[in-house]
Amino acid sequence: MDMCLPVFLDISQCKGTTPCRFQFDAYDLALKVGKQGRRATFENALSHIAPFGLDEKAAMSIVSEIKAIFSGWQNHFKEMGVTLKDMDKLSRRFSHSGFRFDAFT
Repeated sequence: MDMCLPVFLDISQCKGTTPCRFQFDAYDLALKVGKQGRRATFENALSHIAPFGLDEKAAMSIVSEIKAIFSGWQNHFKEMGVTLKDMDKLSRRFSHSGFRFDAFT
């Protein structure tokens, strides 16, 4: 089960749009979500929010929720019994440069 972006899916209003490593350190979604198409970054997701029924305040609130989820992913996964080996594999999903929060908070 891919738990990478549970709140980000609310922005896209579609299920199954988890990021996939497509090339190098970039992730792309299955569907277009912003002005940069399928690029899986906050910048892209926030670039065209109106079609999803969001204003800037609502979109930024979702980014804050995502930040809270991302910041506690390791503790949550430990509590759920995820092995260290699996957590190491998953850590790449939580370190994607497109999901840095400093530019959005």
